[in-house]
Amino acid sequence: MQMLRSHSFFYTHFLIISALIIVLFISGCSTNTVDETNAEGADENYHEITHEMGVTEVPDEPKRIAVLSSNYVDNLYVYDVIPVLAAESSLTNEKVSSHLPQELYEDVQFIGGDDFNLEAILEAEPDLIIGQDKAGKLYDDLSSIAPTVILGNDEWRETHAAFGQILGMEEESKIWLDQYEDKAAEAKHKITASLGGETVAFMRVLPKEFRIHGTTDQRFIDGTLYQDLGLNPSEGVPEERKAISLEGIATVNADHFLLEYNTASQQDTQAEERYNTLMESRVWQQTKAVKQGNVHTVPDWFIQVGPHARTMAIDYVAETLVD
Repeated sequence: MQMLRSHSFFYTHFLIISALIIVLFISGCSTNTVDETNAEGADENYHEITHEMGVTEVPDEPKRIAVLSSNYVDNLYVYDVIPVLAAESSLTNEKVSSHLPQELYEDVQFIGGDDFNLEAILEAEPDLIIGQDKAGKLYDDLSSIAPTVILGNDEWRETHAAFGQILGMEEESKIWLDQYEDKAAEAKHKITASLGGETVAFMRVLPKEFRIHGTTDQRFIDGTLYQDLGLNPSEGVPEERKAISLEGIATVNADHFLLEYNTASQQDTQAEERYNTLMESRVWQQTKAVKQGNVHTVPDWFIQVGPHARTMAIDYVAETLVD
């Protein structure tokens, strides 16, 4: 009897230990499976973006974006995204360009366009930072705060597409651009039918110079005017924008002048003085556009390079030039 009890005792303990081993094994397998699943899930939450400073893993769905260029506020707007922090505009009297709905940006923290205040950026707690090439000098510091992407000074369509990739919204990016191209083509048809062969020039009055814009650069409004909308440049309109003297304006004898005059970014009255000099000059008074009443002063946001500003520029030009 004693031997039977002993065998029974050891047999019972053997079963218990075996059961524990099986439970631990199953638990270990389950834990490994969960860990692997979580790891795979973590990988799916980020995607790689190649940019000016290398390759960065960015969140698939960023919630708190900081943009270190005022132009990028516009880039986010077309994707219905409002940043938590942004560089303020230097071209208008508002912190965000006046072509955007001001009420949407009341809670946005703004910093100077060139100061790259690291403390302010850190306090904003971004989960993604997007900057232009001049922010590259602080790339390591910015990357220690959040994943950082540095974009080049590219044509606006390329920048728009880059934002689509960064935000994981490539399809939305393509749809928006297709709609833009359709809008531009329709406006081009109307403008061409209305103006016929009449010529157009775009000039800015700046504190230190008059600047005549060219016909080719898609980084600026130039490409929108002369390529997307097919405006007919007058003699004296260059391919690339350049400074022009007051006397030289006589060589740009366009049927229509689009004129940009804005002192919002200036701390002095130089631009205003230059504008008054232009208005009072005989050279200006003798231009065809002035004589025919075809000088059109454009709004301060007109030269903004963002995609939404481009669509608004199309509307403005069409409404201004089409009878």
